[in-house]
Amino acid sequence: MPIVTALLGTSRAVGSLCAGANMAVGRALIESRRVIASLDAVTSNWPAFREIVMTRTVAELASACGVGPDEVRRLADIYRCGEPGATLIGWVLQCHIFGAENVRFINALALLSGQIGLPGGGSYYIAPFTRHLEQENLNPSYFHDFINYARPAFTPPAGARSDHWILTEVGRRLNPPIRIPPLEELMAASLPPAAGIGLEELRRRLKLGGGINQIIADVATDQGWGAAYYAQHARLEK
Repeated sequence: MPIVTALLGTSRAVGSLCAGANMAVGRALIESRRVIASLDAVTSNWPAFREIVMTRTVAELASACGVGPDEVRRLADIYRCGEPGATLIGWVLQCHIFGAENVRFINALALLSGQIGLPGGGSYYIAPFTRHLEQENLNPSYFHDFINYARPAFTPPAGARSDHWILTEVGRRLNPPIRIPPLEELMAASLPPAAGIGLEELRRRLKLGGGINQIIADVATDQGWGAAYYAQHARLEK
């Protein structure tokens, strides 16, 4: 079963250019009459979408994105080769400007080629995730013998999920399932006995500082994420 990793254009272009590269693949599918039948019955606004895709030729779209027409047509062939192909969308795509458009156009390729609903096919991507300053963490370092304790400095956007939540849900759906311990349990177990301090004591000490979240927010706004990272950490010798 071929696995189609949707990275076309990401190494040479970002933002709207990536969406343009996937538009080119969509146009190649339409031109070669390899899109599924009855799109009007299973989609909304198919004529409008088709009109957008057909405004530029495959060569024009490919050139704007730094890829060749042959690369575009090769990916179109993979999508419509008659075998199931799962599209895996890297999470970095949605972090760029027009990231939503990138993901939507990639999903559209899987739909146009008949991969949606096909066993072994489909289109998969990671939901919005919490970033470093939006979740509690214990962080080791490559460069010194300290463990850094970080508590959230910002509220994550609605719907964002942590890496732990994502791994827990994936593990639960496996057969047989794999149990991921609760985050609290993992963090407590990560503190070495030599530290002589537990997770609750770390939290208590930071809480005694008072107003740290406001301070960190100000630092992040004025000096950038790197300054905020170092400002919010309580350093604990291993």
